[in-house]
Amino acid sequence: MKLFINTVQPKKAIVSLIDKGKIVLQKEADSPLPAIEKLLKERKLKLQDLKEIESHPGPGSFTGLKISATTVNTLNFALRRKKKLINPNYE
Repeated sequence: MKLFINTVQPKKAIVSLIDKGKIVLQKEADSPLPAIEKLLKERKLKLQDLKEIESHPGPGSFTGLKISATTVNTLNFALRRKKKLINPNYE
C-alpha cells in the first residue's frame, strides 16, 4: 500500500491510501499529520506497513508543496527508505 499526500490546496491536506492503483481510503485535515493519523487508525495500520510514501507534484501553493515534501522526506527518513516526493502519473 502507498500513502499519497496532497497539499496543493491552501490550508487543506488530503491523504490517500492507495492499493494496486486504486484509492482505498482518503482523509482530510488542516495539515498532513493529523490526516495520516486518522487514516492509519481507521485501517489499523502502522507507517511501517506502507510500501511507499509520496506527495503531489503540484502545481499548488508553494508553502503547501513544501509541507508535503517535508512530511514525505521526514517519514521516509524515519522509516529508512528512499525518498520519493512525487508521482507524475497522479491526476
